[in-house]
Amino acid sequence: MWALAAVGAAVLVFTLIRMRGGIRRATHTASDISDGRELLIARGRRVTETLTAMAEVVEEREDEGASKQHQRALEAVASARARIGKASGPRVMSKAHEELDEAEWLIGVLGARLDGFVEPLRPRNGTPATCFFDGAHGLATVEVDLEGVALQRIPVRTCAACAVGLVRGERPRVGTVSMGGRSLPWPAAPRWCGSYAWALKDLKHLHYDGSPLFAPPERPVGQRRQTVAERARGVRARVLPTGPEVLPEDDIDEVDEFDDVEEGFDAFHEETPEIEQDEQLEASSISTGAFAAMEGDATPEAEAAPVSGSDTDPE
Repeated sequence: MWALAAVGAAVLVFTLIRMRGGIRRATHTASDISDGRELLIARGRRVTETLTAMAEVVEEREDEGASKQHQRALEAVASARARIGKASGPRVMSKAHEELDEAEWLIGVLGARLDGFVEPLRPRNGTPATCFFDGAHGLATVEVDLEGVALQRIPVRTCAACAVGLVRGERPRVGTVSMGGRSLPWPAAPRWCGSYAWALKDLKHLHYDGSPLFAPPERPVGQRRQTVAERARGVRARVLPTGPEVLPEDDIDEVDEFDDVEEGFDAFHEETPEIEQDEQLEASSISTGAFAAMEGDATPEAEAAPVSGSDTDPE
């Protein structure tokens, strides 16, 4: 009797623990669904815009094979769009991303057909079709071998731009996504968001040609971390003003310098023609009349003053 009661109590406790954990997981997943839905909508919009831009070129080529591939891509996007809803869960969104993977691969095949290039490889089953470093880069067309723990070979597929940058020794631009209020690198996003679902602790070990791809740059060997007092002294030295500095005096004769300045001003004064007094009066009368005409009524000052007899030359 006591044995049965103990077994029943153990089963009840285990069930309550599972239910409590399930509620927490459901709450956490619900907070991520809205962000995942936004990622799906943004990707669908991007693929649709690409297909719309290619429609005119496909129509001009009059290639039956290209037209069929374009139509298949449009149907895949339409099917993925139909799955998007307010109640869409991870399983539904994962299926929508698979259809968008198919559409992106068809876009790559169509572009290679129109440009005369080799068709890209078809994505492996269960592997996203987009670039490993950022899904916004588009279709992954190049396979790159990364280095893991103990120089383990890890093949991934990236876009052409990221592959070329790795060969040049440049660090690829890793995209970030917001999931549940936290920022994650693109490869660490969930699989139902169209990503690779890598763990953050595993991404830190990925290298290419000995250079880390996701870890922050290391400090040089032998350089220790500054203490709080040392950092405070450095900040204080940058904030406090320094003493006045005496500028060196140039050995220049001040008298000669002022003479040159005066000669320059005299030359400028000689080159400037003087305006006659009659021209000044004429200009002032014209300008005043112009402003009066703009106002509508001429002012008394704008009217021409009668010429006195003293001002006229004797005949």
